[in-house]
Amino acid sequence: MLADADVPVVVDARLRERDGVERVDQRITRIATVDGREYGGRVFIDATYEGDLMAQAGISFTVGREASSRYGESLAGVRPPQQELPVMPATTAGGSLAPGVDAGPLGAIGSADRHVQPYNFRLCVTTERANQVPFPRPDGYDPSRYLLVQRHLQALEDAGRTPVLANVVTINPIPDQKADLNAAGPLSTDLLGGSDEYPTASYAQREAIWAEHYRYQAGLLYFLTHDASVPDSIAVRSMRGASAATSSPTVTTGRRSYTCARRGGWSPTLCSRRPTSPIDGPRRTPLGSARTASMPTPSACWQVRTRPCSTKA
Repeated sequence: MLADADVPVVVDARLRERDGVERVDQRITRIATVDGREYGGRVFIDATYEGDLMAQAGISFTVGREASSRYGESLAGVRPPQQELPVMPATTAGGSLAPGVDAGPLGAIGSADRHVQPYNFRLCVTTERANQVPFPRPDGYDPSRYLLVQRHLQALEDAGRTPVLANVVTINPIPDQKADLNAAGPLSTDLLGGSDEYPTASYAQREAIWAEHYRYQAGLLYFLTHDASVPDSIAVRSMRGASAATSSPTVTTGRRSYTCARRGGWSPTLCSRRPTSPIDGPRRTPLGSARTASMPTPSACWQVRTRPCSTKA
């Protein structure tokens, strides 16, 4: 259709940072891309995720959640905490806050904040052995980063429950022996609090945020497949002694076992919901809870209750 209409398609042409939009009065007349090209037109549509054209054009927008009083929406803004996980210590053996714990205030119920939906990678995993690769150990991997995951699984055992993979990740089968690996609650593949700065960050800062999300999520999968603290009832532990040269650590659900597809399963795009909305444009305010006194939770419904006390890791 585009070819029939003689419409050229330009890819990999990012809007030039800071000075990529030229306006006359209130109308955009020209945009420039980082590769030095310029494009003029009568109408420009920002159909991107980040909304940088919108921002550079001077359109006011909101990042995060508006207060419930702004538009009379009873469920908007900061929501009361809801316990979804067992109560667990919030500190390390040395007395510092565990990774992922935030000591900041919750905020008044119904008030605005600047938290956005947490980001993660929706990984493509497969049951086809010939198409499998092992979950990698990311640079800078530190198992202590997953202390709360470890305590969550231990708390389930202490309560007489058998931890299962679904307590940590969600795996939904899709065609061709593949599956979609996604988050399963607050202590999962989402990097809570890691996305808050992304909407207004520079290009370099967004690259750093992407890299940090990769390190966190790749590290989590490596932790689940290799760390001795992970209960054997979680099937990925059954492959912890396998050599990557002869077999691949897998995620198992029921009778099916999955590992990352051969491309590594890692997308160049982080998955999330739209982090910004025009102030005067049509939109739905994301519902959910804000950062608690113990855990940053920009997600719509995820909360972690912890208590700051000294404990052994």
